[in-house]
Amino acid sequence: MVGGYCAKCKKEIGGFFRPPLWQCPTCWKIWCEDCPKDRVGRFFKKLVCPECRIEMREGGLASVRNSMRP
Repeated sequence: MVGGYCAKCKKEIGGFFRPPLWQCPTCWKIWCEDCPKDRVGRFFKKLVCPECRIEMREGGLASVRNSMRP
């Protein structure tokens, strides 16, 4: 699993024993689950990147790149 540091609070996230990370498909920054306060969706509230205002994907670099393939 991919690990890294939150863009806002610099907390270590991702990996096997740490909290999951969320990554923006536009700016590629990773965020912890606590920093982005905005959520979208009527039933399933999904996190939104604080800078780009685009729905983020859970996981790391590989999961975001695989979801962008045609």
